[in-house]
Amino acid sequence: MRLHPRFVWIAVGIALLVLLNLAFQSSQTSSDPVTDVYEPVYLPVLTRNYPNLFPPPLEARREGWLRKWHESQESNYCLEAGGTPYYLEREPGEVTWLAAVAETDVVPDVEIEVHIDEKVAVTGTAGYFDPACNFPRLNARKIEVIEVLPEGAGDP
Repeated sequence: MRLHPRFVWIAVGIALLVLLNLAFQSSQTSSDPVTDVYEPVYLPVLTRNYPNLFPPPLEARREGWLRKWHESQESNYCLEAGGTPYYLEREPGEVTWLAAVAETDVVPDVEIEVHIDEKVAVTGTAGYFDPACNFPRLNARKIEVIEVLPEGAGDP
């Protein structure tokens, strides 16, 4: 009985694979352990190639009195960290704030300025920007006027 030539080549190939596998396994166990280092450079590449890897920004709607922090007032860390002088108050003159309101391409700075001292509903994406601040930054996509403050009632 004679062996088929293909069978011989397959047996030789399998034997070579087994020998190579044994050679690489023995060289890896005798050398120092390899430490994998994950570079932070890969994160921008991942987000560019797979944009849905991270959840979308939070949509929020807040209703309150729109105010602007003036340079004559004492500086406020949270508004500086949020990068905007605009904020929403719960009630006129209250110390607690609902959100820092930031301009966007949809709602520019000029439109926000028009609605200062009015009770508005601001819709947009919200994100907490600093652990020391207990209110989010709201990137405005839409502003609706709810109530207008009487003349002279909002002056500091």
